[in-house]
Amino acid sequence: MTNKILDLLNRHLNNRKKNLDNIYKILNHFDNPQDKLKIIHVAGTNGKGSTTAMIYSILHREFKNIGVYTSPHLVRVNERIKIDDVEISDIEFFNILKEVDEIANTHNILLGHFDILTVSAFIYFFRKKCKFVIMEVGLGGEFDATNVIKKPLVSVITNIGIDHEDVLGSDILDIARAKSGIIKKNCPTVLYDIKEGKSVFVERAKEKNSDLKIINENEIHINYKNEHFDYKEFIDIRTNLRGIHQIKNAVVSIEVIKTLRLYGIEIENNKIVEGLNSVKWPGRFDILIENENKILIVDGAHNPQCIDEVLKELAYVVNTKYSKEQINILFIISILRDKNAKLMFEMIYEFINKFNRENLKKITPNIILTKINYDRCYDLNSLCDIAKIYFKNISLCEDVKSAIETAKKINSEIIFITGSLYLVGEVIKIFNNMNFK
Repeated sequence: MTNKILDLLNRHLNNRKKNLDNIYKILNHFDNPQDKLKIIHVAGTNGKGSTTAMIYSILHREFKNIGVYTSPHLVRVNERIKIDDVEISDIEFFNILKEVDEIANTHNILLGHFDILTVSAFIYFFRKKCKFVIMEVGLGGEFDATNVIKKPLVSVITNIGIDHEDVLGSDILDIARAKSGIIKKNCPTVLYDIKEGKSVFVERAKEKNSDLKIINENEIHINYKNEHFDYKEFIDIRTNLRGIHQIKNAVVSIEVIKTLRLYGIEIENNKIVEGLNSVKWPGRFDILIENENKILIVDGAHNPQCIDEVLKELAYVVNTKYSKEQINILFIISILRDKNAKLMFEMIYEFINKFNRENLKKITPNIILTKINYDRCYDLNSLCDIAKIYFKNISLCEDVKSAIETAKKINSEIIFITGSLYLVGEVIKIFNNMNFK
């Protein structure tokens, strides 16, 4: 059944469009299910998946039958469409995809890969009578397939940065304009306190008469020793997701829940705390092994902004977990061709140099470059040419499984696997079948 689902999706793989006309057309054939759902719409360059997971975790402390739509998936495409943390079944997924595909073909409606997934999600959530739905955008905002939502309960923008330049451009204001497209008329918006492009969101919110809540960073007080934080009436709380950057996402989630109270959706503060404490979001600074010999961490950091955040958390792990002076870190890396690989390697190199200058402990790096099963991935030689600018001890492995096997033979206290969510997905898929100690 999985192959049948993938075959149906792959028929739409190379279809691209520059507007939402075809999405509206196909949804109209299903009587516009998106207009009958109570949706929280989440956008942002980074952090939107984690924020979606936090909002869900909080809501689920109080309510059931909550739909969640995210991308990309790690192991199975079904992960993208869930209700109460349960993936859509193969048979239901296939039947809805087939239904949409047949109508698209009959009426000559061209749909892309993400389009048919998004349409299927709307249909599934409506038919299952979801109480709330949390929808994560694919990559933009204004022309993202999810942006057929006319009246979201709240629009959420986590942050903005340079990514997907081929679609969104490399100008931060252009990216902000694209992301601001999810701000809707007379619907509230929550925005993190971004440094660049804020004026674009303020202008769009004013134009759409959207009540814009901008997080004030000065109201967040972080205890860097244990990653607990204070925010307004919330004192000494934490999120189950590791990293200082996740505190920002937690605060956004808090304000989203507070905004829902405007609709009479009452969620007590203790439920917010419980939800943040129990949130799960695989592949984001995810520690798969932690014992006296080794720590193995996976993180889907796939652009410079993400890399910057996870390296801060890596430094925290080194400083808090080890008393020895020499720490060997083995990086297993794969990167997609449309990402700024040079800057990502440079940031890792600068992080190690800075850490070694400022601490008595010293990091010694080793690098394994590998290739994931995805046509957008850098080939190994090209990626190695970039890595060699900064690093000497580099090994090449043709696939992820051989990279992990090679890692077993290299002396290291920490193995850090990063560069792509697709890489993390492959690691998780094969990890439980391997004897790794």
